[in-house]
Amino acid sequence: HQEMPFGNSRGSMAGFQLWANLPASLKMMPPRYRDIRADQIPKVRLGNGVEIRIIAGTVGETEGPVTDIAIHPEYFDITVPAGITWTHHIESGRNSFAYIIAGKGQFCREDEPFSYETEGVSYFDMETAAFAENETLVLFTDGEYITVTTEDDPLRFLLVTGHPLHEPIAWHGPIVMNTREELRKAFEDFERGTFIRSDF
Repeated sequence: HQEMPFGNSRGSMAGFQLWANLPASLKMMPPRYRDIRADQIPKVRLGNGVEIRIIAGTVGETEGPVTDIAIHPEYFDITVPAGITWTHHIESGRNSFAYIIAGKGQFCREDEPFSYETEGVSYFDMETAAFAENETLVLFTDGEYITVTTEDDPLRFLLVTGHPLHEPIAWHGPIVMNTREELRKAFEDFERGTFIRSDF
């Protein structure tokens, strides 16, 4: 496929691409494509100034435009003003992470204020007052809510959650299957030009 988003007046752009794995029963379903414009993404502004752009999932009674994804994701673009503490309920059993776009903030899950891992950094090597900053990935353990606190700087981050599939993964390059044999067959189809079928 081909995607050609427009940049700004200088021709530059920034974006995030998130791939959601499908359960084995849906791996060979017909492909779908949906184009969702910025003006189709609802924004909720809370009383404390927190703004949430809802790409997938629901905040209050407002639902995002991306639906019918097997893992039922939440995909939020969140801005937290300086000097604010914000808490969000997450259904127990979901996998969840945050990716910081700009600013810095302190993340916690339930009552353990520093129980997170950042990519490439061990929790035990971090100062207990550490704040996660730009381009940091925060991985959460299971729980029922997360709390985000800012001090002098506002924070913008993506919050993504989804139901785990609890299935084996065989992954190579752009293709994700459940077994090595399925992966081998997929690459054979790709090399023969039959991976994308015209009957779709």
